Amino acid sequence: MSEYFDTSYAIFEIIGSTFVKAKQPYQPLFSMSPTIDILKRSESQTWIGCPAALLYVLSLVNAAASSSHKMLPGSIYNIYSHLRNFSPMKWAVAGAEIHYIKPRYQFACVWQAAIEIYALQVLPVLFEIDLSNERRISISLNSILHHLKSINPTDVHLKGILWPAFVIGAEVQTMSQMVLITDVFGHLWTVWHCYNVTNALKVLEKIWARRAIEGSSRRWIEYVYEWGEDWMFI
Repeated sequence: MSEYFDTSYAIFEIIGSTFVKAKQPYQPLFSMSPTIDILKRSESQTWIGCPAALLYVLSLVNAAASSSHKMLPGSIYNIYSHLRNFSPMKWAVAGAEIHYIKPRYQFACVWQAAIEIYALQVLPVLFEIDLSNERRISISLNSILHHLKSINPTDVHLKGILWPAFVIGAEVQTMSQMVLITDVFGHLWTVWHCYNVTNALKVLEKIWARRAIEGSSRRWIEYVYEWGEDWMFI
């Protein structure tokens, strides 16, 4: 039972606190197991299905962005190294039936891209890293969106893309990209019928409207903090 609570709490804490301004490093409730072991259980035991290695990176990002964390030299490089070393294809192939490989690959690509986008929003990254990553994400955004829209609305993996769909959606710039994201949220609503889906889309629409007025001079995470949408996905 304690394993179940630790697994559920890990998801609640790591994903749920991503848009809380005053972040705190994740700590297990009961288990003495390493965080990565707890997160490996979450792949099969929770609705989110996110690769454990990527959830672990997300926990590192939140810890690095927390007010109680002392930023050590090289820690940001370490986070990005973990992120880049993750292989969506290797994860997709591992233990999967052949017909699940493609959707698992698309699913992992979506999560990997979303976590990188999120890290750029919350970490005090060096200008050189910030600039090169933002340029790379901008170039690959259409590829990321292709993976997102390619996930079949009837596929079980759709349930696990609410958080990355929001993060990627906050990054889009063009009307056609916004329409694509809106369609994805329509599919999510069909699956979930929950407040989190409609609320997340409303926040995205506010971000798009604000950016249309102010341009891209501010990080969109600042709008989320400003509006108090702390626990959007809980």
